[in-house]
Amino acid sequence: MIYLLEYDRQRGLVVQMQAFEAADVLLADDQRLALEVSNLASSIGHEVVLLEARDTESLKRTHRRYFAGIQELIRLAA
Repeated sequence: MIYLLEYDRQRGLVVQMQAFEAADVLLADDQRLALEVSNLASSIGHEVVLLEARDTESLKRTHRRYFAGIQELIRLAA
């Protein structure tokens, strides 16, 4: 699966997440670009990324910084 995430760094929250089948990677990339252009045009400083993972649980495990709160990340780092 390919996941398109829009992440608000200031708030530490995923604003939106959309899943695509691996075969739809070009569509996912088009959506990513459109979202980045839209965010730039409206001065929204969100991070927009495409990530690949087997499922959402794997995604949350491998890219924890997008899904865990700051307190949890500090606890895991200790």
